[in-house]
Order: sequence, then structure tokens, then C-alpha cells
Amino acid sequence: MLTLRGSHKGEAYEIEISKAPELNGGYQCRVTKGNGFEKRLCVEIISRVGSRWTFRIDGKIQDLVISRHDGQLLIDWNNRNYRLSIANPKDIHSHTSADHAIDQNVIRAEMTGKVVTVGKKAGDPVAAGESLATVEAMKMLNQVKSPKAGAVRKCHIEAGVVVNPGDLLFEIE
Repeated sequence: MLTLRGSHKGEAYEIEISKAPELNGGYQCRVTKGNGFEKRLCVEIISRVGSRWTFRIDGKIQDLVISRHDGQLLIDWNNRNYRLSIANPKDIHSHTSADHAIDQNVIRAEMTGKVVTVGKKAGDPVAAGESLATVEAMKMLNQVKSPKAGAVRKCHIEAGVVVNPGDLLFEIE
């Protein structure tokens, strides 16, 4: 278990994070505040690009920016800033995972463009390098390809929508 402590707007809180086998590699988080508030969250890591993380928190996709400074974690979530201390810094190493393995599970837009076609939907099998969708950017058609073999877990786009750099397009399992 990893325990984080911090305060926000003068109110102390604690976050306990533990692996949850029933969530297929996800985590169970228990958030408590000094006023007796307690909430449990199911958290799954979707991707990480540098300090930008995408999580599925209780079924909802959330983007967070997480960085380290002076032994603390700085978290920007929904335009709110949190500063957390790790209760036992040795615990952090047991909860890290390889960036490469995480990043191959999602496909994000590389540039602004309009989705022209979507060739795969949730549940469809995919081969490494297989085209999943076509995005028009700067009058050129760009193929969105799967980085690995597997199946489409979720498709976040449909034909006709405009996507921006970093937008989540597909999740692959």
C-alpha cells in the first residue's frame, strides 16, 4: 500500500492506494479528510506521456499532470493543484510500472484533424500496425494504426469529429 498525505485549502487529507486484482491491474484508492469524509475510488492507469497521465477513475476518463518536486508529488487535476507527501518514500518504487507497457494501451491524436473514417469498434481484434481510423489534417489523410496486436477495448471517436493533439482515440487491450 502507498499512502499519500497533503492538504488543500487548509484541509488535511490522506490517500491510500493499493492494488486491486479484481480490477485487472487497477488500484483501489481510499481518500479520507480530517472532517471524517471518506471515499473509495476504482482507478486504472490508461496512459502516461511525460508528466501527463490519463486514468479511468470510477469509470470516467480523467487527465492529470503529476510531477515531483522537493520530495513531493505535485498534481494538477481539474485546474486544482495538490501537493502530496509520500508517507513512506520506499513504497513508491513498488507501485511504478514501465512507461512503454502503459503507453501501448492507448492511441492519442498526434495533431489537430477531422476524423474521416473509423474502421474498428470495441471488441474488434486488431493486428500490430493495422489501421483503425483515418484523420484528415492539413489536407492529407493520416492512418491511425494500432501499436500492438490485441482487441479494441474502447473507441473514443466517431467520423466527423475534430480531434486535437493528445486526445484519446482508442484503448487497446
